[in-house]
Order: sequence, then structure tokens, then C-alpha cells
Amino acid sequence: MLPHALVWAAIYLTWGRRLRPEWRSYRIAVVVTVVWAAVTFTFNSIAGTNYGFINKKPATATLLDLLGPWPVYVLTAATLILIVWALMTLPWQRTRRHPKEGL
Repeated sequence: MLPHALVWAAIYLTWGRRLRPEWRSYRIAVVVTVVWAAVTFTFNSIAGTNYGFINKKPATATLLDLLGPWPVYVLTAATLILIVWALMTLPWQRTRRHPKEGL
């Protein structure tokens, strides 16, 4: 139920309320994610856990194996995330700068 609600909330905010991704919101998302990763890494170190596979890879084979050893896979995954988020933001910013003529 919750994943469906998140998707519908995103659709509502984007098209219903006309809230569009901006580079400012991109930067905020990056900062929040970095803070989350730092807090999670610290918690994992203290509690002996591995939430988010930030402190080490899982014992079984995963797609993370394609991204290199620790900590390389964390940095590679972070880079991929930043690129994908930027690519998701870019179309909204391009249409904002170049509105369609004659509407």
C-alpha cells in the first residue's frame, strides 16, 4: 500500500500542484542523502549492523559486486544516484527556461 501512495503523491505534487523539480531541491536531496549515509554508517559501526550495505557488501552475490570493493562500490553507487537524479531534474528545468511558444 505505501509504495502506491508514494507514487500517487509524487504524481499529485508534480502534475496536480505543479511543483516541479529544481536544482535547489536537487541540492537539498543530495545533502539530506549524505547526512543520512553518515548517520547510518555511524549507527552501523556502533550497533554492528549493516543497514543500506554502507559498511560492507552483503555476504551473498549482488549487483553491488559489479561496482567494485568497499568503499568503491559506495562511491560508485552514489555517483550513479547523483547522475540519475540530475537527469530526472534536467527536463523540468529545460522546459522552464524554454516555454512552448503560442500557448
